[in-house]
Amino acid sequence: RGTSNLFNIDMGNVTVDVVKDTLQEIDDATFMIVNATVDSPIKDFVQRHTGKPYVKGTCYYQLTKKELIQKSKNRCNAISY
Repeated sequence: RGTSNLFNIDMGNVTVDVVKDTLQEIDDATFMIVNATVDSPIKDFVQRHTGKPYVKGTCYYQLTKKELIQKSKNRCNAISY
């Protein structure tokens, strides 16, 4: 199994109305985006920038370049607190 089509989504049936009816706007206070300037484990990064304990599955790195992801890993492009 590969992930070469992970982000290739067929948008042929998606309309502005479908998006407006489906998505829910989120408050800016419910998430934050922080630039990672040094390599570090996500737990250390989150605790350093939030001052709060890291809760597994609540924070994610955004992919900004092509990455090789192990098939045992799940990824999501979102950061949530």
